[in-house]
Order: sequence, then structure tokens, then C-alpha cells
Amino acid sequence: MKNYRTFLFLIFTFLAFSARAEIVEKELVSNPYFQGNMFDTWTQAAGSSGRYTFGQVEGEYRYLWFGGRSSYSAIYSESNMIYEEGINSNLVNAGFVNFKFSVLFSSYSGDSDKSYADVRFYDDNMNEIYKDVTGWVHVNSWTEYTLQGVVPTGAVYSRVYLHASRSSGGNNDGYSYSPSLTLSVTDEVALQTYGNLVVDSPMMPVSAIAFFGSMFCVMRKRRKSNHV
Repeated sequence: MKNYRTFLFLIFTFLAFSARAEIVEKELVSNPYFQGNMFDTWTQAAGSSGRYTFGQVEGEYRYLWFGGRSSYSAIYSESNMIYEEGINSNLVNAGFVNFKFSVLFSSYSGDSDKSYADVRFYDDNMNEIYKDVTGWVHVNSWTEYTLQGVVPTGAVYSRVYLHASRSSGGNNDGYSYSPSLTLSVTDEVALQTYGNLVVDSPMMPVSAIAFFGSMFCVMRKRRKSNHV
């Protein structure tokens, strides 16, 4: 009898321990440094064929995207958050998943050299349900721009768009470097209730813990009644 109770107690303790939440982050942008064949991960959305070059970023040589020349260009990086990245759709639909986007911009001195970026979320049928933009940016040195908010309920796909424009001339457009779209959850109660942000390593929800706890009590009650 004593060993039986000890065994049940250990099971309950293990399940309760496994339910402890971890604050999780997940990066969704592939190849943010435009290395190798960048169009294995980035798609041309507008303008001329994608261009990238090797230049300095804060004293270090890096690959940069600068769009087309004398025109407008755009590229995007797409991620299926739920099916490819393993994001917990229950957390998304409950409104507990935050996003943060960041990117570095730079451009030549002319006002026509400019860049901007936007973050978009789509439902399962690729209908756009949310969009946030930096607006056109003209800066003469590398400057970080950020966007942040809550991933909309029902979101399945995410896209990061990079845009570059030059109204005239043959020099380069505004440059973009190191775009990042990070998802995170900071509400520990939400994590304990719905599970981890990434469901490749799911946790036992609180409801399941309560169920096992109630079963433990019922079994104890039944064993006592059998001895009456």
C-alpha cells in the first residue's frame, strides 16, 4: 500500500514538474545575412532581379541587400509558423504570442535613396490579417528600426518584406541588413495553460495536471472504501 501511494505521488510530482513554463523565443527569418544563394530563402516581389553586394556594416564586411537600380524593388521571406516552425497555435489564438521585428537600414546621401520594411501575418488561406510598416527611411549611417506587437489570432503564415527605391540615377538604392522576426511568450500562466511556444517539446497543460490529481484522490478514496 505504501509503495503504491509513493508511486502515484512520484507520477503526480513528475507531471507537475514538467508543466513548469519556460520563456521561449523563436526566430522566423531564414538567411538574414543574404549569404550563398539568397533566393533559396527570399522571393522577389517587385522590381528587377534580386541584388546583393558585399559592403561594410559598422566596420565589418557583410552581404547587404540593396534592391534594383533606378527603380523600386521588394523581396520577402516567408514562414509557415504553425506547420513548419512548430509554433503553438493555441497560444497564437489566445493572443499570447508577441512579435518583434528589427532591421538595419542605410543609404546614400541623395533623398531618392531609401528603404522600408513591413511585417505581415496571414491566415491559413493566405489572407492578410495584419500588417505593420516602418515607413520609408533615409539615413546616411547604419540605423536599427524595430516593430513590435501581438501576433493576431488565426495567423498561420508570416512574411517580412524589404523594399528599396531610387527615383533616378545609377547608384545603389537604400541598403537593408540583418532583418529579424522573433516570436516570444512572456506570460508564464499562458505557457502553463497552453504549453510551450514551440510544440516540438510540448508541456503538460494545467488541465491535465488537475485531471491526474483528481484521479489520484479518487483512487485513494476507493481504496479506503474497500477496507471499510
